[in-house]
Amino acid sequence: MNKSPIAENNVLLESDQQMTNEQKDMFRYFGDGAKIRPPFRIVNPSRVTIGDTVAIREGCHLNAFTDLRFLMDYISPTFRDEFMEEDYQYDASIEFGKECQIGRFCFMSCTDSIVLENNVLFSERVFVGDNNHTISHPLV
Repeated sequence: MNKSPIAENNVLLESDQQMTNEQKDMFRYFGDGAKIRPPFRIVNPSRVTIGDTVAIREGCHLNAFTDLRFLMDYISPTFRDEFMEEDYQYDASIEFGKECQIGRFCFMSCTDSIVLENNVLFSERVFVGDNNHTISHPLV
């Protein structure tokens, strides 16, 4: 099976099973009493901090992107040389404080930083992002 373009240069943790201790060790920090219910999809878990007693319901997507250079393949050859690979490499992080409660199907997309303080409550189907599909080229 082919890897998705995102998984080529990022670490993809994806499962429909209960999270194992080995998977929890992949995170920057995975708090005491914290849980993420399956299914889940997490890009670069080493850049994600899960505080103590955090509960994340099923269907979550946590994307702390570090490398999206594959997107350059979609730029017209006419303009490709005007974009730099560094523009598609990031130092992203997602942080959950203590006792956060995150509803089903939460989607977070990050190329810089998303921080939730302690005791944050999200309903289901919430999107949080620090990036957008914008481009600043004058001819595109």
